Amino acid sequence: MGQKRKIERIFIANRGEIAVRIIHTCKEMGIETVVAFCPADKGSLFTLMANYSFEFKSDSLKESYLNADLLISIAQQYSCDAIHPGYGFLSENATFANLCHKNQICFIGPDSTTISLMGDKISARKKVAELGIPLLPSIKLTDDQKIDSSIELPVLIKASAGGGGRGMRIVKNEKDLEESLKAAQSEALNAFGDGTVYVEKYLEKCRHIEVQVLSDAHGNHIHLFERECSIQRRHQKVIEEAPSSILNEKQRKAICDAALTITKGINYLNAGTIEFLWADEQFYFLEMNTRLQVEHAVTEMITGIDLVKAQILIADGNNLSNFLPKVTLHGYAIEARIYAENPENNFLPTRGTVSKVGSINIPNTRVESSFLDNLKVPLQFDSMLAKVCAWAPSREDAATKLVYCLKKVPFAGVTNNNLYIQTILNSKPFLERETYTNFIEKFTPAKEEKVPVELLAAAIVKLNTSESIKEENFYNPWLSHD
Repeated sequence: MGQKRKIERIFIANRGEIAVRIIHTCKEMGIETVVAFCPADKGSLFTLMANYSFEFKSDSLKESYLNADLLISIAQQYSCDAIHPGYGFLSENATFANLCHKNQICFIGPDSTTISLMGDKISARKKVAELGIPLLPSIKLTDDQKIDSSIELPVLIKASAGGGGRGMRIVKNEKDLEESLKAAQSEALNAFGDGTVYVEKYLEKCRHIEVQVLSDAHGNHIHLFERECSIQRRHQKVIEEAPSSILNEKQRKAICDAALTITKGINYLNAGTIEFLWADEQFYFLEMNTRLQVEHAVTEMITGIDLVKAQILIADGNNLSNFLPKVTLHGYAIEARIYAENPENNFLPTRGTVSKVGSINIPNTRVESSFLDNLKVPLQFDSMLAKVCAWAPSREDAATKLVYCLKKVPFAGVTNNNLYIQTILNSKPFLERETYTNFIEKFTPAKEEKVPVELLAAAIVKLNTSESIKEENFYNPWLSHD
């Protein structure tokens, strides 16, 4: 491009697989990286890959990844030009973005004003409505905390200040409203420091479809097509795919154009995701995530575009039209999130030591994780162990390849959802594209019949006394037994 790059060293204000992901791109770009880690993360891959690492004194989130002043001081200590926030933690915190700006450190993301506007779900809905984008009916609560009778149940209570399934409650009976409101407000306050909630119409049979966008400081706004992330548990995504398998070209253009109407309307900058609900061939704005998404890998696989590299180049002042080729869509990619959780026990988180991660060496696949063999699963963080992704020319082939990949990375030693994910990918509803947001709620995996231990013991005794294992037959492949 002929210009000297301003960003030479980046502090990654995050951990785990997303830190590993960012480091990979920085290495390719010749950019140095700095990470910080809690004692519980000592020995994780991201701490070994970075050029420099800083160890927090405590495992407390408030004294580490959520301590904005400390993060700024670390960036300054290592003379970092920029901070990449990853996702989660302070990635959508307007105060942190503003703090970076005040300290003349480039925040790789939008400005604090945009983060505030779109981070508050109520103000975001108001702005999007002004832009003419369809919204689900918003429901007002009366002074005595009752639902406006003009809207039929069920409804969804949502936290205004955050997402990720926290501060959300589905209400199907009016008698449950008061209790659900209190629970949602309390959870939102604990998670985001703001107990404000709002209520909208709940669609029982819909899909979650989101559009990846990029915007630069030169007025360019583009989309990188859509992802479908309908398969969720507790409003947390589990399987994501790109593109959506149910949109035709006209529908795809309409939803992607709507996303660009929003980015242009708010003068957006850097990478972001516009999330929609899709029902009865109509889309409705859900929210905007003003950061990199967990599931960005599937978009990269169908477009061939490195989103982290694009983020850095945009933050460095580059023009999209100078470094990004025309975006085209190729094939299908599917991603599965492997969590340390027990699907047979209401998906409760599990802990322990990962004795064996496993590995994959297959073209057009990715395993993104910071776990190495014999590392413990930290108690204080999200229970995601890895993201496993596969690309193929067709959706069916991508699903088959992903199942094969999942078998190669068992994350042995810790109960996880790997086999459960394989069951979904092999299931008739998934393969027939019946992927709605209530998929897991409705899905009942076929259980393997367990052979009684007494029968196994009897079989072993029978084999060990069988005529077929006489010495003269020992090397006969037709008569030998394992």
